[in-house]
Amino acid sequence: MNIEQFQTSFLTCVIVYIWTRTDAFYDYFKHFGFTILKEYGDFKSRTPVPMNFSDFLVGKKPSFITKLISCPVCLSVYLSLIFYVLFSLCGLKPLNLFCSIYLSWVSFFVLEKLNSK
Repeated sequence: MNIEQFQTSFLTCVIVYIWTRTDAFYDYFKHFGFTILKEYGDFKSRTPVPMNFSDFLVGKKPSFITKLISCPVCLSVYLSLIFYVLFSLCGLKPLNLFCSIYLSWVSFFVLEKLNSK
C-alpha cells in the first residue's frame, strides 16, 4: 500500500472542506459575475451571520442538488466515486471505493476538529 492509493480520499476531503467550510470558491469565482454570487456578497455585507456560500445556496434555492452539494457526507460520497473512476481510468490504483469514502469522512471531520480550536 502506498500514498497514491489514498489520493482519492485526501483530494475529496480537501475539496469538500474548502467548499463547505470556507468561502474560497466564492472568492475565486465572484469576478465571473454570476447573479447568485452577487446576491451572496450583498448578503454577507448586510448580515453579520457566519454563513458559507454552500449554506447560502441551500437557503436561497432549496433543491435536491443544492442540498446534496452542501452536505459534506453526501458530497464526499459522490466525489469519491467520481475520483475513483477517473483515477482508475488513468491507470492509477486507488484504494477500495468504500475505504476511500470512509477515509475521506474521517479526514474531513479530523480536519474540521483541528480547525475549530
